[in-house]
Amino acid sequence: MLIRKANLGDLEEIVDFNLKLAQETENEKLNRNIVRNGVQAVLNDNQKGFYLVAENKADEKELVGQLMITFEWSDWRNKCFWWIQ
Repeated sequence: MLIRKANLGDLEEIVDFNLKLAQETENEKLNRNIVRNGVQAVLNDNQKGFYLVAENKADEKELVGQLMITFEWSDWRNKCFWWIQ
């Protein structure tokens, strides 16, 4: 497996993963266009967060997983924390 930072070329696969995750875990059918816009917003703006993706090392075009990091400022600790999603 190869872990790397996601880029715009990964957009549709990340959207697919998110739609499947919502259906499987929450029984939610999300609007694809809204999810696509949300994923694209993160991919275009590092201040919102970032995605890491896992590629099948045998086939670098196949994504097998993803992780999104977002940020939260803590005034109690005067620093930023990562939220893993």
